[in-house]
Amino acid sequence: MSIIRNWSAGNVIISQGGLFITTFNPVLGLYTPLIINAVQFIFVLIGLVYIQQIAGKRPLFLISIASLAILNLALSVAMAYENIIISLMIMCIYMVIYGASFISPIWAYPSEILPASKSLCPNILHWLSLSISTLVPPIVAGMMPNNNSYPVFIFFGLYCLFGFAHVFRYLR
Repeated sequence: MSIIRNWSAGNVIISQGGLFITTFNPVLGLYTPLIINAVQFIFVLIGLVYIQQIAGKRPLFLISIASLAILNLALSVAMAYENIIISLMIMCIYMVIYGASFISPIWAYPSEILPASKSLCPNILHWLSLSISTLVPPIVAGMMPNNNSYPVFIFFGLYCLFGFAHVFRYLR
């Protein structure tokens, strides 16, 4: 679950969304992290308080991962065409879905199925996957013309589809 969480591009958008927008518009790039994190914060609270209680964890995971895959691919298209406003809008929509229906149940689910005495290996895997997911996008963006990082989001979109298959098959 930690690899799905880290490789769904949520942490990349949170930590580096401003850098991606800055390559096209430096002024808007300064405010992008504030906008993205404010949207996510509001919808994490809504997800924790309301949405998780209405729907179960598995339906939330399935709907959100499929939506995140589509949004990753849409973000890669918007970034390939260097459309800044559409890219920022997709990032905000991404944070709405990520915060409200993906990240809130993913915090609770592993602790429900895994005892604390056996959580060392999953925690190590989580931090390793987090480091890879935040180090690779700037490297890939640096290799692209104009520092455009759209291939990164193609990878994350395809990985979300694999995450959907994993959730559908293994989480009950």
